[in-house]
Amino acid sequence: MKRESAGKPTGGRFAKDTSGAKNIPTASSLPTPTVSSNITPSPPVAVYRLALINKVRSVFPQCENLRKPAYKGNPIPSAGHCYIASELIYHALGGKEAGWTPNVLTHENSTHWFLRHTDGTILDPTSDQFSTPVPYEQGKGCGFLTKQPSKRCVTLASLAGIPLGN
Repeated sequence: MKRESAGKPTGGRFAKDTSGAKNIPTASSLPTPTVSSNITPSPPVAVYRLALINKVRSVFPQCENLRKPAYKGNPIPSAGHCYIASELIYHALGGKEAGWTPNVLTHENSTHWFLRHTDGTILDPTSDQFSTPVPYEQGKGCGFLTKQPSKRCVTLASLAGIPLGN
């Protein structure tokens, strides 16, 4: 299973948009989240997924008000954003119809959300908040609390400049 670790932003390059969104950063321009898969998606798909995740991650420092109380003030920007980041990416990538399922597990005494695709790909935009590897095999597929994007998700999408189309 391939895994990529988080890195630091390196610039402002943008990828060609194929979904209608504009100015999506390239995977090399922002931190890389954990992505794992037993298969390798085509380069444009992989780059688009990473660029979308990194665009979401880039606004975490502006989103203290979107964190639940237990995470407010945490110095790790991604801490406390796993639910809304996964929710936003789920909707932006086409949700259930596109093969994505929200997953939840408990890790390091915290509830953690991420996405799993029918092809086995794991997208976890906030994996860097943990000091140990996330045991994705323990994740349970489930739905989000709302069928439509939540208010927090819509706010995050607006800050990141990601259209939801809902």
